[in-house]
Amino acid sequence: MKKTLQNASVLGILALTSSCGDSPSSPNDAGSSAPSAETNNATEIQNASPRRFTLGPITEETITGVAQSVVRAIRERHSNPYNGDDVYIAEPAPELTNGKVSTTTPCTKGGEVNYIFVTSSPMGDKTDHSVQVFSAGDYFITTYASCVGLFSEPGEPGEDTVYSGTTRTDVLEGKTDIFDNAYSPTLKTRKTWGNQTIYFPPLPAPNYVDGDMTTMSTPDKSTIAGKAFLFRVAIGNASGSDVLEQPECMLKNYSFTETPTGTYDKIFQITGKGEIGCSYTDSSFNLTITTPLRSGAIKLPRHSHKIFTSGKVEVSGSTGKGEIAFFPTYFSYRIDVDGDGDFESSGDKFWSQILR
Repeated sequence: MKKTLQNASVLGILALTSSCGDSPSSPNDAGSSAPSAETNNATEIQNASPRRFTLGPITEETITGVAQSVVRAIRERHSNPYNGDDVYIAEPAPELTNGKVSTTTPCTKGGEVNYIFVTSSPMGDKTDHSVQVFSAGDYFITTYASCVGLFSEPGEPGEDTVYSGTTRTDVLEGKTDIFDNAYSPTLKTRKTWGNQTIYFPPLPAPNYVDGDMTTMSTPDKSTIAGKAFLFRVAIGNASGSDVLEQPECMLKNYSFTETPTGTYDKIFQITGKGEIGCSYTDSSFNLTITTPLRSGAIKLPRHSHKIFTSGKVEVSGSTGKGEIAFFPTYFSYRIDVDGDGDFESSGDKFWSQILR
């Protein structure tokens, strides 16, 4: 079957493991175990519960996990991975004209995927490649129902991949298409994920994304903000055959602005603040970026990991406060355990001793 692939904007979380080169309520248990490679139990996938974290202490024992959480929660949600959903559109695409179109397509090995498009744009408002353009007030929704294999042919990679959950994209300002391309100087969209999960062998557990994210993009910067954004991402190679870790992370009441620097779009700096939590500490902390964080990577024997090569953050938890400064191969820290303004401990940690 002929098919079109949306911009791989959740690949970092959903469709692939993260190949890391220079990429509220009470807590819930992860609540998910990996389906077997033989059965790809779709029901098991749908029961995966996004994990939420509550504030924990900032101590000598937790500071390494806090630093890892800063890197993973912010770097792994870098605009491309999370500004969309991994959507396949069966061709021919439905013609849209001032109204609503809903189409459902069966997946290769069972289940189905449903698309809803609502637009006030005229049918002729399309790109050079005949892709529908959506304007302010328009939205589109993708829902996977126990979908196995999407549109993969038998024997193709991905034929046993299991998808579930929903993603909705609302256009708030400007113009875009299903691939998240901008057709206006300013583009503002809001994405809402309903526990969208994906599992493929040999991942230990399904990757997922849940929550909301509003993105405002201009020619010189991009800002993301939202109430809660939760995800699990596998860190390792793209095939999933060498998964080093699969952390779960949360961004809550967050706002971060990313500005490209230098001559390459992959080098950027980030400012902002929010509450962050990851499974490294099984708790969250409040974070404020005091000196812009600069993106980078460190190459280790098994993998190249996304890190920050400069910048500084202040963190605070249920008890304790701290400062973390990032450098090309390590980070330094200072901890005020009792919050009296004095730093009782400090030190350096090298990424080569933490990451694999």
